[in-house]
Amino acid sequence: MASPRPNSTVASTDERIGDLERALERSEQRYRVLAENTPVGIWQITQPGRTVYMNSAMASLLQIDGPELGEETYHRFFTDESLEVMEVEHRKRSEGIASAYEVELVGARGRRRNVVIAGAPILDEDGTVQSVIGTFTDITERNQAEAALRAARDALEERVEERTAELRASERRWRSLAEHSPDFIILLSPEGRVDYANRVLPHQEYDQVLGSCVFDYVAPEVKEHLQALLADVVASRQGRTFEAPAEGVGGGTAWYVCRIAPIEAEGGALSVLLICTDITERKAAEEALRGSEARFRSLVEGSPDFIMSVDRDARITFINRIYPEFEMGDVIGSHVSEYMPPESNELVAAAMERVWKTGEIETLEVRATGPEGGIAWYIDRIGPILRGGEVVAITITATDVTERRRAEEELRASEARYRALAEHLPGVVTYVTRKPGTSASYMSPQVRELIGYTPEEWSTDPDRFVNAIHPKDRRRVLAEMEKQLRDGDIFSLEYRVIHRDGRVRWFHDHGVQLRDAAGAPTLYQGVMVDITAEKDAERALRRSQARHAAVVDAIPDMLFRVSREGVYLDFKPSRESEPLLPPEEFVGRHLDEVLPPEVAEQSRRSIEAAFETRETQDFEYELPGAGGGMQSWEARIVVSGEDEVIVMVRDITDRLHLERTILETSEREQSRIASDLHDGLGQELTGIAFMSKVLHRKLTERGADEADDAANIAEIVNQAITTTRGLARGLHPVEAEPHGLPSALEELAGTTRKLFDVDCRVEGAAAVELDDHDAANHLYRIAQEAVTNAVKHGKAQKIRIGLRVNPDERVVLDVRDDGVGFPTEVRSPGMGLRIMNHRARMIGASFEITAGSDGGTVVRCTFRDDGAAL
Repeated sequence: MASPRPNSTVASTDERIGDLERALERSEQRYRVLAENTPVGIWQITQPGRTVYMNSAMASLLQIDGPELGEETYHRFFTDESLEVMEVEHRKRSEGIASAYEVELVGARGRRRNVVIAGAPILDEDGTVQSVIGTFTDITERNQAEAALRAARDALEERVEERTAELRASERRWRSLAEHSPDFIILLSPEGRVDYANRVLPHQEYDQVLGSCVFDYVAPEVKEHLQALLADVVASRQGRTFEAPAEGVGGGTAWYVCRIAPIEAEGGALSVLLICTDITERKAAEEALRGSEARFRSLVEGSPDFIMSVDRDARITFINRIYPEFEMGDVIGSHVSEYMPPESNELVAAAMERVWKTGEIETLEVRATGPEGGIAWYIDRIGPILRGGEVVAITITATDVTERRRAEEELRASEARYRALAEHLPGVVTYVTRKPGTSASYMSPQVRELIGYTPEEWSTDPDRFVNAIHPKDRRRVLAEMEKQLRDGDIFSLEYRVIHRDGRVRWFHDHGVQLRDAAGAPTLYQGVMVDITAEKDAERALRRSQARHAAVVDAIPDMLFRVSREGVYLDFKPSRESEPLLPPEEFVGRHLDEVLPPEVAEQSRRSIEAAFETRETQDFEYELPGAGGGMQSWEARIVVSGEDEVIVMVRDITDRLHLERTILETSEREQSRIASDLHDGLGQELTGIAFMSKVLHRKLTERGADEADDAANIAEIVNQAITTTRGLARGLHPVEAEPHGLPSALEELAGTTRKLFDVDCRVEGAAAVELDDHDAANHLYRIAQEAVTNAVKHGKAQKIRIGLRVNPDERVVLDVRDDGVGFPTEVRSPGMGLRIMNHRARMIGASFEITAGSDGGTVVRCTFRDDGAAL
């Protein structure tokens, strides 16, 4: 029977672990982006109340400088009444029940806030509550503003995603070690004649392949190289490995790693084993990764192999890891020969020179310096780094095969036709001549590293295998082995094994029956591959996805995943707000297909700005509401991946209405107070001043000493009158007349020059007449806020306030300064910018803030007034 080969399964396991780690990285990245950019506080605690994690928004709510609380629990931040409510909710969460409720929070400096806590349990694999994650939505302002700004509570019931990709292949990985292998396993004569092949291409006939020459099936450029390697293997009795293109199973060109090993039978007869593993996908992946330094480093730095690049002088320019006794700073720049004995150094130098000349990959096995100065064996894969078709550097991937070399020595007495396979396996090879489930009559040396026993200890104890299986898996494994080997020739199982030191390791055990010529089973052969890393990665991914799902479900906003090109990738609706389309109709559609043109264009600009600046982008827009009228929305865009963003959308209709109401109320109160100051207090002070003057005159006529006091009183009262009139003008600066706005702007400029020593001037305003008094008031306040920002934040020394009427009868107010530049407040809107926006919307005006052509900032408001004139 032909010798089986499990190497493709090992590669598949490595690929699956890589897929799981990349899925975990993407999940963690999305979680971090959401957690640190959402305005909602996120706090994860253990059951005793200790903090596991909190985001910056949570630390701000608690009035602490950072997320560290030491040994303190959350109890210090809540009132007794709130703690009673939380105790009830904690009992629910201890039973695995998510909940949301409202309590009062007391910050470290005494500030009280009302928050809605949306809690969800994080469960481990056994269903036990490991910790609790809660989101804290600050609803204090909503309560203070008569519930006009009620924050949407956690109302999300559907999961955002079931899974981003299937993480495991559906087929069993090991169908056999020979006939079912995905590799081509070919037994050759020393001259290259095919004596056996486990599989052939679809257009070939097996009988025709047998006895033919293997050189007839390779590309012309490979034929000569293969002939030389085969002759070398026959002469040296040593294996060789090379990569070559050939015809693929489905047609076209495929790439294979070909391993040639001699098989010496009894009597000295020699055969050659050729194993060809399809690496077409790996070659494609290498090509895709070649231009990405960041992805290259994330791959190589986690590799168990030594991966380095060297320059033309054979000096190391990069290495992913070193042994503890070396310093990275000493290794970088050193010559690669410093870490190899002289005989290996010559071999590597010659291979490197060939790569520089030919640009082709070289593979060789060398001896080098190991840990603590010992000798280690490596397989070096030396390949070119190309730029413009020329070799500019060389990469060396050194795989430590010291243990394999040791295993080769221990397995030398084993059967020749199995040696080429067993020596290359990272798993444990077993041969059992008794019933499956009993200890092996042979166990490869890897058992010591993976399970902790020597091959002798494993083979001599008949109960060793059964006792090593985890108690929870033992009955299932033994029964399944019996069944599969009774019904067929192979078995494939995953189960836990208890290491000698007590650790639990996961293994994939693939076995096959070997039969004699009569068909009777003579031997059970198996390979146990350690898949603990894969299992750990799966568990980490599940935990990350659970935490990510808990945060997503608790955020009271609509969430969209959108590609950089503007295509919706995923959507999570909000129970509090109706989306434009059902969730299933968003995914796969472009922004232009869903949103009105102006909103879609604003979204595209904001997405591009997010990628360019790597900062959160915010903008507001309006859409027709379900019940008529317009509904206002706020969108927050943050980069969540290499080519995608997360868009958090919140309904702000009620908030804008409340702010507009507050602004109107403030204007009315200011107008009333100004009137009271002018008509009430001002008149009374005028009367007092007049009476003081009369008193001064009478006291002067009588020659009284108090006459000067009366004069002083009159002067002080006149100063109070001036101050009162100034306050009244400040509260209601724009007179109700066509030229009221230009006059008020001139007074604003004069006050700014006087108070801040800034060159502030008005340009063109005197020629503008504006009949709409409310609009004039709002335009004045916008100019006043822009001037204040220019002085306080922009550090401006020159400010120009422009007011003009365009040919299309639009009034344009712009404030230009020479300050430090575009204000950061535009990216994180403060109250001043929000109020300017609201004032512009209240009069139907457009509003924008841009960077000036010569530096500084330009604030522009454009308003259409049919009565405006020059």
